[in-house]
Amino acid sequence: MKNLKFAMFIAAMCMVGGLAVAKDKSINYGPVDKPAAAGNYEGAAAAVLKAGNTKKSKLYPLDDKVNYFLDLGTLTHYSKKYDDSFTSLDEAEKAADEIKTLDSTKKDNSEKNVNPALKPYTGESFEILYSDLFNALNNYNRGGDDNIQNARIEATQAMIKFNTLQDLAAREAAQVEADAKNDKNLKDIEFPPVTSVKFNNSALVSYVALLLERDNNNGNQIPYLKGQIDKAFTDSKSVYYNPKPKSLDDELKVPAGKARINVLGFTGLSPIKVQEKEVKELKGMKFLTVLLAMLQTPQNVSDVITTFTATIPYPTIAATAELANGEKKDTKDLTKDDKVVKTIPTPRSAVITKVQAEVNGQVFELELLEDVGKVIYDSFAIKKDVLYRKAYARAMAKTISAITGFSTASIASPDMVMMLAGPVKKSLADGEKTDIRMARYMPNSAFVGGINVDPGTYDVKITYFDKDGKEVGSETRSIEAKTNKPNIIEAVNLK
Repeated sequence: MKNLKFAMFIAAMCMVGGLAVAKDKSINYGPVDKPAAAGNYEGAAAAVLKAGNTKKSKLYPLDDKVNYFLDLGTLTHYSKKYDDSFTSLDEAEKAADEIKTLDSTKKDNSEKNVNPALKPYTGESFEILYSDLFNALNNYNRGGDDNIQNARIEATQAMIKFNTLQDLAAREAAQVEADAKNDKNLKDIEFPPVTSVKFNNSALVSYVALLLERDNNNGNQIPYLKGQIDKAFTDSKSVYYNPKPKSLDDELKVPAGKARINVLGFTGLSPIKVQEKEVKELKGMKFLTVLLAMLQTPQNVSDVITTFTATIPYPTIAATAELANGEKKDTKDLTKDDKVVKTIPTPRSAVITKVQAEVNGQVFELELLEDVGKVIYDSFAIKKDVLYRKAYARAMAKTISAITGFSTASIASPDMVMMLAGPVKKSLADGEKTDIRMARYMPNSAFVGGINVDPGTYDVKITYFDKDGKEVGSETRSIEAKTNKPNIIEAVNLK
């Protein structure tokens, strides 16, 4: 128990004091980014293939198999190679499942809580979910009734997974804590409370499912899907800050004998992970000195500190030491300006703010349905508790290991504590490399709209505008619009 109390003390200080994480070597995605930015998605996919998923690959080493297939599958989808895209996205999900299955067989806390950056990438939950959405669209674009039915199945699977996203994260966070409680060395850890973030539905996924089901004579499904879209806007206001598209009501009012053309506009690039570096690295070490000074530099820390509680919400720490004489020392204000090293999502290109479509001389504006970037931010917020709890359990386990052989009775001064904290801090830093792997070519925004037309073949012109109303690109797509069938056009511009 003595070692555990002191380990909590040292580990908390080291975590908050600023881990000296080794800087990741810069990865040059230029060969893929440049053609993708120019709208040459076939060229970008070719660059991913050329980079390969091998031990020597600079972009996609062997542990990055999931990411390799996610990027390849997304780019081949944009380049209308729907069979290739389906295969790649399916491979990404299979690889992720295999890694997760292997992880689930691990019993030891040190194996369960290993830094994600040191293991094969499993993909973020939203990446796998959006890959299901793109595979639904892949099946639709393959054509034929069987493929459209498969598209409905893929869309339904994506909806189910989104509905369980929040619950899965909460259960995983609880499991980390439960595993710690069953570990004799970690059972007295006090974890911070789980953050409350409500996001368990994607309006975009429900919308695509509605388009696919609308003409399937499935009377019960359509009201349910429309209700799911409404629920997303009601429940997740941080994601769906935009007005609900007015055209949604028109999707259920297609006149008899008419065909409806729907346009999905995918624009911008979704956020990617970056490493936020620490500031004032020595401040945590000063905190050790200050706290011990507050405790009047005891000759035996375990005799004086009867309880040590640390709550470490990013980026601050609140710590309380209870002394043997009943006195409490509160240190919550000492680190209020500290920052810790962590992975955060960072926005990228989102130049396009307006998308317009023209069909047979009729012009209509697409409306923002889903800000994918906001989905990613909320997904990170949901996952933060899991990542933090695992990092805290790792820090505690490493600290306990590091002080094995030391006697708390030998800790006689702040200098002695700092001598011990130094190697512990280095050990933590060596194992806390941030994981910045992430699919790079998901869109940032999804715009939607539609128009009723007589059956026939049409050219659909899609034009993109920036916030100043300046045209930044356009494309024209042809489609044969049929009655009682989904008629979906996808338009992509990653600016």
